[in-house]
Amino acid sequence: MKNIIKITTVIITVVLTSCLSNEEKKVKAEEEGNALISIKSKLLKGAGDALKAMVKKP
Repeated sequence: MKNIIKITTVIITVVLTSCLSNEEKKVKAEEEGNALISIKSKLLKGAGDALKAMVKKP
């Protein structure tokens, strides 16, 4: 009986720990995704500014 309780406790601990790590992975991925979007928007803004500058110099 004691072994069943120990095994159940270990299983619950593993499940809870894996859930937390998945949540942490989601948060990290979201932060990295936001950084990538920020970089892309800066690149697009720079390209747009360059095109505007080329159009103004006829």
